[in-house]
Amino acid sequence: MKLQLTVRTLKDSVRKHVLEAIVRITKAAAQGARAPEPLIRIEHDDFTPAVFNDATLAKKTAAMFRELLGPDKVHEQGPVMGGEDFGRYGREGVPIFFYFLGTVAPERVAASLKPNGTPLPSLHSDLYYPVPTPSIRGGVLTMSAAVLNLMGK
Repeated sequence: MKLQLTVRTLKDSVRKHVLEAIVRITKAAAQGARAPEPLIRIEHDDFTPAVFNDATLAKKTAAMFRELLGPDKVHEQGPVMGGEDFGRYGREGVPIFFYFLGTVAPERVAASLKPNGTPLPSLHSDLYYPVPTPSIRGGVLTMSAAVLNLMGK
């Protein structure tokens, strides 16, 4: 039997703790079942680190987005546990800014916010589908504006 796991954490110290716990619990479960000790292989360098936006860059870009799109269209997002290798740039000292683009029809968003509303699907769900034209326009507009903002134009 083979079991593979993806471990996602926001802090390296928590990642270390979780990995150590997996080893401890796995060995204890095998011992409790009188099974042979399991072979546990952890690929310490093969993971996607948490993505943390550069605070100065995020503040500057979000302010520009509010001016460009309107303050009601820009929302701060708390931590999410996605797997994104973009965080490696930040770990190397490159200022990064990762943002999510709203691509779901406004009616679906409004319906999801009602009491007992259907939650919006995740990006990898078969129930997720963007509204193509405004999604593409919004993406091109915000990415282009972000680059021009960085260049001071």
